Amino acid sequence: MMAKSRTSSVPSKMDSRNWIRLRILSPNGQSKQLEDLTGKMRECKRLIKEFDREIKDQESRNTPDVSKQLNEKKQTMIKELNLYVAMRKTYQNSLGNQRVELFDMGAGGSDPAAENSLI
Repeated sequence: MMAKSRTSSVPSKMDSRNWIRLRILSPNGQSKQLEDLTGKMRECKRLIKEFDREIKDQESRNTPDVSKQLNEKKQTMIKELNLYVAMRKTYQNSLGNQRVELFDMGAGGSDPAAENSLI
């Protein structure tokens, strides 16, 4: 039962508002936010592993139904974390593309309209 109470903090670490916030931040702000979210994802992964260790430690004391429920909970948390990892990769790729576009526009100098849009 102790393992179950610790996992209640896992979903709260990855709040969907953090992802929405990425859309409105500057590229530097987005980069910082992605770093913060990556750290939270690492913490979630650590907590899931800890949860799994406790499930295994208490397996002999739990009924088969309880063990099944705990394993289902663990699988749900893993799936949710994997979704966040995929979202991070998507945002990281789009952020990288934005930076390349800004760099290309600034370096080219052939389009005055593009230069003015950066100011």
